[in-house]
Amino acid sequence: MIAKIRYNSYALNAVLQKYFISKLHIDCLHATISLNYFYFCLMPDNIKPIITNPLKKNVALVTLVVFGLLLIASCIYFKERILFIDAPHQLFRMINDGEWQILDSRYGSMLSQAFPFYGAKMHLPLRWLMILYSSGFYIFYLLVAMLLVFRYKNYGLALLFALYLTLFVSEAFYCTTTEGFGLLFLAYGSSFHVADRYKSNVPLVAVFVLSFALAMWTHPLVILVAVNLWFFFWLRGEEWPFTKVQSWILSIILLALAVAKIQQGSNHGYDSSKIEVVTNFQPGKILELYKSPQFKFFMHGCMNNYWLFVLIFLAGLAALAYQKKYLLFLLTLFSTVGYCVLVVITFWDIHSNRFYIESEYMPVTIISSAPFVYYILPRLNKKMALWLVIAIFSIRGIYIINAAPVFTHRVEMVGSILGKMKEKGITKLIIPGPVAEVDKVMLMNWALPTESIVLSSLNGDQPQLTFVFGDTHEIKSLVNTGKDTMIGCWERRPISKFNTFYYMPDTNRQYQVMSFEDVMR
Repeated sequence: MIAKIRYNSYALNAVLQKYFISKLHIDCLHATISLNYFYFCLMPDNIKPIITNPLKKNVALVTLVVFGLLLIASCIYFKERILFIDAPHQLFRMINDGEWQILDSRYGSMLSQAFPFYGAKMHLPLRWLMILYSSGFYIFYLLVAMLLVFRYKNYGLALLFALYLTLFVSEAFYCTTTEGFGLLFLAYGSSFHVADRYKSNVPLVAVFVLSFALAMWTHPLVILVAVNLWFFFWLRGEEWPFTKVQSWILSIILLALAVAKIQQGSNHGYDSSKIEVVTNFQPGKILELYKSPQFKFFMHGCMNNYWLFVLIFLAGLAALAYQKKYLLFLLTLFSTVGYCVLVVITFWDIHSNRFYIESEYMPVTIISSAPFVYYILPRLNKKMALWLVIAIFSIRGIYIINAAPVFTHRVEMVGSILGKMKEKGITKLIIPGPVAEVDKVMLMNWALPTESIVLSSLNGDQPQLTFVFGDTHEIKSLVNTGKDTMIGCWERRPISKFNTFYYMPDTNRQYQVMSFEDVMR
């Protein structure tokens, strides 16, 4: 039996490296798989048993279908995803600067950026770079899910991962999200697998520290979920592969990593402003929480969009209470409520931009769904569990598809403006803003300089067209931009710093100022 397990381990790793890693050249993922290969295949097997699974394999296979469908959707809606704020800005800089776009030490971003990064070096068509960038997130997610199902046999983690990507998601699908939670599930799967199979503490600590540190540094919200899941699994006891000493040592390491990341994020970068809002929050204001626009947005969403999240959360709590798992009940209740309160505090006055706020709430679905995954589904018969999971993902899939027109309309409007510019012989345009009808469609317009030139290049324009919306007080400085310079996102980029294989803006004319009404006339 042990020989058979070892043979299958070698075969699976060989398939992964042959058909995925070598063809996609993903440096970071290759390193992770190689580390797992060393520890899981080359070291002698332990006599400890493989982790048993509370879920049936058919449910786990459904999750793989979900990941596959999300991957297909990311290819179909590549324009909607990659012509929206951060993604085109990062793609534009990767192509022209030839550098990774790692912000605030989020090194896990390399996993999705590797596809367009190396694709640009191979001079693949821009369309393919966009498709690869859009799908790269879900290629990585699918690889992690396959490892969880086929290698680690941890079906519960695979299901939790799929719920994270769907349960509180509609518009958020069209805004590229963090790789951090994929790394978190990989960290748990790898750590559980090493502890369950090998006696030595050296590989366990090495895998634990490296994988959890990478996940936390990729996004700070990973910290809250990582800590919650750790104590959830520990208190649950079933399938917990660590000894008592290992549990305490790894708990200290996990909390130390969390503190270190919070300290690092508090001192600089994008995360510092969010952490500062929470740390400076006045406790007395907690009684006014229900008056917050964000609280009202959340409650309205739970009734109209995310009602499955509420049902799964309440059903899980009921199951814990019925089975007298009181510590897990309290952990899940306070962690879920506490997480939501933190989001409301951080985004107190924000009640729009559903795509962004959803991405902030997505992690709480992991916390709130754990009781459902581990205390309800395993107790249902095989068919009922299967159809229930299919129903959940089907319903959420409808919400995701129904959110597409918002982002398709954005792409169409950018294309319409570019079309009118081409008719009028304008290559560089400044549109005085704000323009209410445009702002409503665009949701956010700070990345329009790169969104427009990326779409123009995709359309085959020579030279490429680009436009920017500017406030009245900005117009004077914007219009003085030289002929050999493009107004970008928070930058003035000389034409000499362009990758001319993909981009070549007009160097003969300066920016023109024209109202939106005149442009579209």
